[in-house]
Amino acid sequence: FYPNNSENNTAQKSKTYKGHNESVSPNHSLGKKTIHNKAPSHDHHNHKNLDFPRGREGRPLESPFSNSRIGKMLDKHVSTIEILGPDAEKHYQESLIELRRHKDEAIEELWSAYQNIETERYKERQQIVETLREIGTIKSFPALSEIATSKIPSEKYPDPHMGSTQMEEGIIRLTAIEGLGKLSKDGHNDSNEILMQIISTSENNLALKRQAVREYLLSSEDSAILDDRKGKLKNVLPKNEHHIITEKIDQPE
Repeated sequence: FYPNNSENNTAQKSKTYKGHNESVSPNHSLGKKTIHNKAPSHDHHNHKNLDFPRGREGRPLESPFSNSRIGKMLDKHVSTIEILGPDAEKHYQESLIELRRHKDEAIEELWSAYQNIETERYKERQQIVETLREIGTIKSFPALSEIATSKIPSEKYPDPHMGSTQMEEGIIRLTAIEGLGKLSKDGHNDSNEILMQIISTSENNLALKRQAVREYLLSSEDSAILDDRKGKLKNVLPKNEHHIITEKIDQPE
């Protein structure tokens, strides 16, 4: 999702959504929900037109969720992603616990919202996918797999100073890949198959492949399985991409 599929270009991009407060680089650490330094907004990209906090006539945009009980819960949860302060993480985790009590309804509402929300509302789309990831139920698999494997649309802004819609779309897919990794760790074999599909699709961006490789390798702690999987990856990846075959974060093989 970056020009010329370049890792060097990828490394220059920055993600500041909740859970992605780091560079979208080949060595970025994704997976478990660790960092909630909560970048407050999308404004660091200097292209507020991508964020669309208000409609064209200045009116606040409608919630992507329905007016149902679970829709209102999700609306409230998304607001906790933006909250700053010493208790921000506490409120976020409490909200997730409540959503997990209604996980099937929540997954259905999230998927419906994602399918119907305007494409240009990138931050909200990523927050929806993050919530699918964090609820952590197999019922989220169809949504996560479809999002993770969907083709990234062409860049809408040819001038890089205006921002990058492909970067925004890439962040959304990285989040979905993380979700598949969580399911894979729970023993969901279909998630492993989708991760391998992402890895073996030659036209996929290297950053997406790298994250899929890491999630695939980290889904098992058995050293024999890990070695076997590395061998499989060498068979599906071209030699010039073998350097991404590592479960490590800062010390690639």
